[in-house]
Amino acid sequence: MRNEAIRHIDAVESVALERARTLSVATLAGTVMLLALGTVLAAADGTSACEGWPICTNQSTGLSMLNISHRLGGLALILATGGLAALSYARLRSMTWLVRLAAGVFTLVLAQSVLGGLGVAFDFPGWASAIHLALALSITIGLLTAALLLAPVERAAVPETVVSLAGGAAAALGLTLIVAAAFVGQIETGGIGSPFGAAGIIFPSLLLAIGLTTGLALHVRFSSGTPLLARKLAGTGGLALLAAFGVLAAHGLTPYPAEMGAAALVLAMFSGICLTGIVIYANAGALEAGLGATGASVDTGQHKLIARDYFRVTKPTIMTLLLTTTFGAMLVAAAGWPGWALVGWTLLGGALASGGASALNCYIDRDIDQLMARTRKRPIPTGSLTPAQVRNFALLLSVASVLVLTTFVNPLAALLAVGGNLFYVIVYTIWLKRATPQNIVIGGAAGSFPPLVGWAAVTGSLSVAPLLIAAIIFYWTPPHFWSLALLKANDYRRAGVPMLPVSHGESYTRRSILLYALLLIPITLLLSIVGPLGWIYLAAAIVLGAVFLGYAAQMYREDSNRLAWRLFKYSNYYLALLLAVMVLDAIVGS
Repeated sequence: MRNEAIRHIDAVESVALERARTLSVATLAGTVMLLALGTVLAAADGTSACEGWPICTNQSTGLSMLNISHRLGGLALILATGGLAALSYARLRSMTWLVRLAAGVFTLVLAQSVLGGLGVAFDFPGWASAIHLALALSITIGLLTAALLLAPVERAAVPETVVSLAGGAAAALGLTLIVAAAFVGQIETGGIGSPFGAAGIIFPSLLLAIGLTTGLALHVRFSSGTPLLARKLAGTGGLALLAAFGVLAAHGLTPYPAEMGAAALVLAMFSGICLTGIVIYANAGALEAGLGATGASVDTGQHKLIARDYFRVTKPTIMTLLLTTTFGAMLVAAAGWPGWALVGWTLLGGALASGGASALNCYIDRDIDQLMARTRKRPIPTGSLTPAQVRNFALLLSVASVLVLTTFVNPLAALLAVGGNLFYVIVYTIWLKRATPQNIVIGGAAGSFPPLVGWAAVTGSLSVAPLLIAAIIFYWTPPHFWSLALLKANDYRRAGVPMLPVSHGESYTRRSILLYALLLIPITLLLSIVGPLGWIYLAAAIVLGAVFLGYAAQMYREDSNRLAWRLFKYSNYYLALLLAVMVLDAIVGS
């Protein structure tokens, strides 16, 4: 009797599993069609052709019928995802990950429906359209995850390079679609290809996706280690994206109607779904574990540790310093408060840029980090994050910083942020750090970019004042860093990094600190002589500089490192106070 009962339960669960597979695939297909229909309606400004909710009051046009179809499709999606959630809970409760995923998707669908109704009723702005599309893409990804994890396919390892390229291309395409929804609104003729204005970010991000997808296609073509399903997804996604770009390129020859622009975005969307499928397929086991595999519970403590490790590779201490100089330059440029929105977007873009550059530094320096006591507990040396994870995270942050600054601040601020990142990663980390004791002098110029970004964010241009602030940070960096390097000389010696105390000795380093301090002080005074600041800043700069110079001179006279740590700490306070006085003088003197 007992064995027969077990067999009956297994049979019931098997039937339920087959139904869940069919329902998830059918719902995914319907959602993709609903996304395409919504994009066409947005391109044709179909909302105005269908007044009223939920049924159109003016049903005489074809567009109104498309609107009704879209709304009925939304209702069908509610029923289908609700059915999947109910089936999972009632018959497949042992598959914890499916129950949670289905419930999450159903919740998103309900939120999407409410937002869509409010958007029609109150004519929401572009940002509401962006949220609407972001929710739709999230629903699609959730259903795609369910479909791929339920599919009876043989799992095989996907090469890491394939996953990285597919994930990067999918992310770029997702940003393309969301920015289009937020800033283009009605997809007018040529609008999505315009190199100017907020919509101009769409074309570069699409080009990034095409470049990554091309690399993916070449890698899959000449690699024998990619599973068949991943190959099919890569090929389908690549062809769809190629077709999308072909539609866009046709605009260079002749204008096309708005519906063709919608077709390009639909193809890009479909390509992104295919590329996302590769990432989901490759991480099937991790997704099941993260959502709660059969008989297992989610280890929230482990998730917190992973999040903490990702945060650590952004080097939050350095990020705070760079954002302080950005913020200070913004306040000086505005001679007051620049506005909450501008400050928020600029600091967010700056944080993403700084975090991306620092994470790339951790990735490139992973070999020497494990040799130094100061860095051997970073996530890569300890094995808590893989090099590929840190690299991909760094690239994601860097791309996001460009998109944020270009879209919400201005292109000059974005260009300066990119310049600072490239200088730090290529000039300092890759080229100079292991080659010359002047690494921190030349490479330290990367730290001079944040005040330029802050000034450009407020004014849209550069002048003498931000260049002088950048020069202050340039000359402040060597004595600041060398005072710490004196205390960590053994670490650098062990790692083979030619920092000044290692290559030229401690006495020479102390003398260099004093010389740079002597150069720094007069440069700080130039802001009140040829720059925009007055006597308040001048007096404070003289007092703060005298203390800085006093520490450097005393350390040189004593010919010891007794004051090195004190000088290092004071150098941080010095820069913060100097920026604060700049702001005070700019506000009082305005």
